[in-house]
Amino acid sequence: MLKICAILLSYKRPQNMNALLADLCELDEVVHIILSNNNPDIDIRTWIDKEYLNDSKIEIINQSQREHCVKRFELANNSPFDFFICPDDDLFLSKRQYQQVFHQFALSPDKVHGVRGQIAMFHRGQSVLKSGLSGIDTELDILNCFYAFTRQHITKYFQLMQSNGITDINALEFVDDIYLSFCGEGLPRCINVGELKFCESQDEVGIATWRETGFDAKRLAVYANLKQQKLMHSVAIA
Repeated sequence: MLKICAILLSYKRPQNMNALLADLCELDEVVHIILSNNNPDIDIRTWIDKEYLNDSKIEIINQSQREHCVKRFELANNSPFDFFICPDDDLFLSKRQYQQVFHQFALSPDKVHGVRGQIAMFHRGQSVLKSGLSGIDTELDILNCFYAFTRQHITKYFQLMQSNGITDINALEFVDDIYLSFCGEGLPRCINVGELKFCESQDEVGIATWRETGFDAKRLAVYANLKQQKLMHSVAIA
């Protein structure tokens, strides 16, 4: 059985944390949970039920400054664990769905795993990232919303940052999932766990990160750059 560290980030949806913690605490594979409050304007402990505040396997961190989604990978890098999951704060998986992920993850831990993602394609003569792909067992170009990865993937993540001249991890705002998607063996794997349940604010302007100005353009440029690097590396070792 895998021994997994789950990392949760809270920023604009602190009201979702208790439900996410409840789901994770039911899983035998999850031996540690890090809840990082990335919004310094609130104390996340005031939102958390007492039973979770007193749970020894839950580590709660109130960040002193605003942090981005990429903080989860920094937290993973600084932790002593070898296996990680990071569900977004608007996605609620059932126990059965988590266990489906864990089963597939254990079979091929060299790959990054998830439950939803994107593929790069051409549409009307332009490169686009087709989003919202889930409910299928397949390889995708980019994973979103949920990530299962290993210590080796995190090591490669920071190596990839370094090779691209990135010293400040916050420079990966909007694209942290793209970098992770290039850190496994081959393409990342999407697992069919059935219908996904999201909270009502999934698409809400001012809350949903993907609604931010310049989100799609930045992501497409970073994906194209990393894809080109990967192709050049493949040619060099052929």
